[in-house]
Amino acid sequence: MKLINNLIIQIIPFLPKFFVKIVASPYIAGITDEEMLKNVQKLNNKGFKVAIDILGEHVETEKEADEITQRYISIYDEISKETYLQIFP
Repeated sequence: MKLINNLIIQIIPFLPKFFVKIVASPYIAGITDEEMLKNVQKLNNKGFKVAIDILGEHVETEKEADEITQRYISIYDEISKETYLQIFP
């Protein structure tokens, strides 16, 4: 399985973006925070639990890290307004 995973990792950069988006879309709740929260609510209403993560592998500066942190704070603020979502530490 590790060999297959490594092969996939190596070829992904050469695949057309639309193909990667099709394959990844079932695992991504949204591109924007608003879209993500809306889709999380739909999944919660169907009885699914979800984890929210803003991928930060691209962060290279303290400013970018602060921006990601502010996005998380904003998302948590929105979550706290809704009763359909729970935050687990």
